[in-house]
Parts: sequence; structure tokens; C-alpha cells
Amino acid sequence: MRRPGLGCRRDNTVTTNAPSNRSISSNRADQTSVSAAFGRIGQVARKVEGLTGDSDEAPGRALGSGDNVPSWFSEGGEVRLIVKTEGVGLYVRRRDSADGPLLGFGLGEGLPLSVEAPLEWWRERLAQRAVVILGNAPFAPRDFIDDRGRVPLLGVTTRDVKRVELRYSEGPPSVGDTGDGGFVLLADAWRPFRELIADDGSGHELGRSDIRGDDMRYLCEKEPGVCPPEASSSSR
Repeated sequence: MRRPGLGCRRDNTVTTNAPSNRSISSNRADQTSVSAAFGRIGQVARKVEGLTGDSDEAPGRALGSGDNVPSWFSEGGEVRLIVKTEGVGLYVRRRDSADGPLLGFGLGEGLPLSVEAPLEWWRERLAQRAVVILGNAPFAPRDFIDDRGRVPLLGVTTRDVKRVELRYSEGPPSVGDTGDGGFVLLADAWRPFRELIADDGSGHELGRSDIRGDDMRYLCEKEPGVCPPEASSSSR
């Protein structure tokens, strides 16, 4: 059986000490000064710790009357919406456990997919990396791609990241703005991924991730006739 997504959990939220590292981006040391690096560490600490205290520092925004947070994710903690693209949302939840506070991210509404880890893990990870790719999510329980053959790709970022760019093995990239601490980017499922680049919105690169092993072409096989004909041969 093919996996449902990049580092996602198919059942309800599962506590983990470290989500998958396969699709995690890293900053280039030669592009970040020491002072900038320390500034990001402080920024990330404030963002993550905001979920345990001052809500003004928490990523995303409080849920509104029109927000449809999935019931499987809304139980047991404060939930906020980081960003939503064409109906697919990235949610964040803080909850307590016997081992300390946990921070979890809910991916979309179609299936119960989430990634959760201790607050300290996220603090350390985001202090080192500008973006953490969480995985892909369906538009609905049986709709893995839209009528243009696109699949939602979701991730968490530091607040200085304003744009993400997905580059493929060939052809033009897919580009999207980020929300307050994350993104939902609609990616072409029929084109093999190469790398994801995060920048500050003015062209200054903050991090990149090699994701050549994350092939989404199998989703085109689930919904025949949606993707272009060249998507018929996927890696197995």
C-alpha cells in the first residue's frame, strides 16, 4: 500500500518524538550570519512558546465562526488556523501530556492526518531550519487531487518566510505565499518534485529541501483522466 503522505499519520494524532526527517529543509550556513541565526532562534522560541502562554505570539489566528476545523483535531487543546488554500487548511493545536506540552499540526479536513511532537522538539527544529515539510493532504476523503491534477503540500515555517517555491524535475515551478507560520501549496501531482525553496518575499533564500524522493504521481492513478497523459508512468 502506498503511503498517504510525506511524513503524515493516517490515524488520529499520534505523539512522536521526531516526525519524519526525509522532507526537512535546512538553511545554508554560508547565507546566514551569526546575528541573523540568533535572531531566528529568539523569534522561533517566542512563536512556539506562544501556544503555552500569550496568544498574541501563537502562529496563525483564532478560529472564526466560518472555520470548519475537523472534529478529530479539535478535541483536547486550543486550535488555531495557520493558513487555508482552496478549502484545505493547516491547523495547529497545543495540548498537555504527562511528558509536557505537545504541539500538533492538522493537515486538511479530508482525512485524519497530523504530525505532533513536544514543544521543545519544534523549538529546536525551527531554530535550525526555516521550513519543515509536514506532508500532503486530500481535498476531501475521496479527492486526493483537484480537477487540474494538483495536490496540497503543507508545511511549517518561521515567520520570516513569506514565500515558498516548489521546483520540479522539469518545467516551471509552483509558487505560493505563506500564512503566519506555515503554507498550503498546490503542487502538480504528475510532475516529479525536485526541491522546495523558502524565501523572505524579496528573493532572499532562507532554506531549501531536496524532495526528489517524494513522488506524487501515484495519486494520478487513483483518479484516472485528471492528470495529463505523461503522468501515467509513476515510480513504484
